[in-house]
Amino acid sequence: ENVMRQYVIGTMNAFDEPLSNKRKGINYNIRYLNGTTKEEFDIIRKAIINCQAKDIRALYPIVEEIINNGICAILGSEDKLQNLPFIDKVEPVID
Repeated sequence: ENVMRQYVIGTMNAFDEPLSNKRKGINYNIRYLNGTTKEEFDIIRKAIINCQAKDIRALYPIVEEIINNGICAILGSEDKLQNLPFIDKVEPVID
């Protein structure tokens, strides 16, 4: 219980750190461009605060699948990624 509380506090420190006006503007622009609303942001914040050890344990099958299958996503220039031998599939993020 205490360890989980420390993880939540640490996550919230990174999530809700004090920001300069410049950084607030940058974050707002990113959320605007991503189409993320304040309500969605608040839902994420509440999910972090209410997170329990059982929620983390429930992610085990997903993490195990990623580890066993070597799933990896890389964001970069499409023409450069296509030439890498370890890239199986390239998909555009923006149409």
